[in-house]
Amino acid sequence: AGATNLTFGYGLHSQMQPLIVNYSQFRGYPNNTNEFIGFTKSHHLSAGINREIGNGLHLKLEGYFQYLYEVPIEATSSSFSILNSGASFAFEVEPNLVNEGFGRNYGVEVTLEKSFSNSYYFLITGSLFESEYQGSDEVWRNTAFNNRYILNTLGGKEFKIGKSGVITTDIKLTFSGGRFYTPIDLDQSIIAGEAVFVNSEAFSQQYDPYFRTDFKIGYRINMKRISQEFLVDIQNITNRENIFEQYFNPVTGTIDRRNQLGLFIIPQYRILF
Repeated sequence: AGATNLTFGYGLHSQMQPLIVNYSQFRGYPNNTNEFIGFTKSHHLSAGINREIGNGLHLKLEGYFQYLYEVPIEATSSSFSILNSGASFAFEVEPNLVNEGFGRNYGVEVTLEKSFSNSYYFLITGSLFESEYQGSDEVWRNTAFNNRYILNTLGGKEFKIGKSGVITTDIKLTFSGGRFYTPIDLDQSIIAGEAVFVNSEAFSQQYDPYFRTDFKIGYRINMKRISQEFLVDIQNITNRENIFEQYFNPVTGTIDRRNQLGLFIIPQYRILF
């Protein structure tokens, strides 16, 4: 067995807002109401242990806690927080923001890694966490990114063919909790002709768990000065329909869903110098 290392860390961070926050113009507001919004700040604590097990195996365990403050939220009572922006196709911004919101992220991560040797490697990473925020209504809620758990597994093996040929295989599996979302008020949406959200129940509902498997196979020819590689990358090989979001369809008057990428095959050819 190898060495064991203990790690501790603390950071005080400030993050500038995306320019769209400071320079968005809103209908009915003659002035730029968010021009002078300040940085989001956070305290970040972490502690971990690293262990070289032997035979190329490396184990890492880490716990962390992050406390965010001076987060942009609405001046009037609402569930809005800039921490949730970017979770959908559009980056959501509201007028009259103030740096008075809060957030917190905490959890543990475990990683087991086998470096490439004996023609194979693997990496397993698991996380258990919570991600929460508080808007101007002073209610602590899930953020849009609070999956609560994530498991990633990656591995690969090579098979030598003749003097210069190598068949390469790689597989990646991802399993995580579904994202939280704000439910749509169907009756009010039909009347308005557009989605009307139940903001008093912001991020109280959770999508189904996410699962995806990618597989890659290739053939590499090692030459004197270069290598040629032919690859086929099959993404979401099981063609699982992972949900991206629910939305209101004004044509049918129903709540429909958009899915993430299904089965997708990418052929590749590379020359490596």
